[in-house]
Amino acid sequence: MVLDRYAAVTGGHLPADDPVAQGGVVAVPIWWRDAIIGADVVFAGRRRQFTTSEVDRLETVAQVAAVAITNARRQAEAEAQARRSTAADERDAAARGLATVLLELRAAEEDLAWERVPASDRAGLRQGLDPAWSPG
Repeated sequence: MVLDRYAAVTGGHLPADDPVAQGGVVAVPIWWRDAIIGADVVFAGRRRQFTTSEVDRLETVAQVAAVAITNARRQAEAEAQARRSTAADERDAAARGLATVLLELRAAEEDLAWERVPASDRAGLRQGLDPAWSPG
């Protein structure tokens, strides 16, 4: 869309008496596939008309911007997925580590050395360890 005067835009964001509103404006949609994902809007800043050549160059800029916007979105999505994957891997590693510790504690309990621990101490240790391998 090319307008000789931005002031012709009904409900535009610039006051009609703003000098920029008295100049030309061009808006070129930024397309990606079948969707408009943005707009490249350029104000002349003074009374003048945009040439066909200038509009063509802005359309080229809009095409490049579409690729940049899409790549930035994809990069952000890939980084978010990597963070989710890393967090899941860390949770799994922590769970495996805890399971290993619990198995080692259980093995230590069954070890012959356990029998050398005074019975009164074993009862307290068992009571403290039971919640660690009781489900729920």
